[in-house]
Amino acid sequence: MAGMRLPDTALSSTRAGQTVPVAADVDSAYERIRQTVIHTPLVASALSTAEREILLKLECVQETGAFKLRGALAKITTLPADARHVVCASTGNHGRAVAWAARHTGRQATVCLSSLVPPVKVSAVQALGASVRRIGRSQDEAQEEVDRMVAQGEAVEVPPFDDPSVIAGQGTIALEILRVRPDVKTLLVPLSGGGLIAGIAL
Repeated sequence: MAGMRLPDTALSSTRAGQTVPVAADVDSAYERIRQTVIHTPLVASALSTAEREILLKLECVQETGAFKLRGALAKITTLPADARHVVCASTGNHGRAVAWAARHTGRQATVCLSSLVPPVKVSAVQALGASVRRIGRSQDEAQEEVDRMVAQGEAVEVPPFDDPSVIAGQGTIALEILRVRPDVKTLLVPLSGGGLIAGIAL
């Protein structure tokens, strides 16, 4: 990204053997995914006033309708060429992102969804070419199937949030914001699993 590099003093988590991402990993993730993801628009909100401008980063225009694509693609692009099958547990958006990113990189994807996930979300994942496994009645039960597949060497997991590469991928949102508006003072970030806010904080 022209004019927006993170500090060189931040060591890559992979180079340093760390289990948590560092700022330089966000920069690296951006270089891997910037030709694929949409540089989403930053638009003024109707809530803006003369005293305070409020801007919205429209991740809803990504190919899969959510920011999750950044993290899934950032993770999958770190995998070795022989990692041909990826798997995840999801309630919908992450599964769509993994399915899209796997198809884009020529891989097979399996998405484990509990029986509580609405049929419309199941169909959306399948439409992107992924295999779907309906497992149990909770995210935890769906995750158990992911763990089994990974343990048996059937696939490589792409976690929804608690993974250094996924977190770094989500952090590319902040890089795009700062490129357009380096004067930004506050970022309000939704919180669920924590991958998005962790990446943006980096």
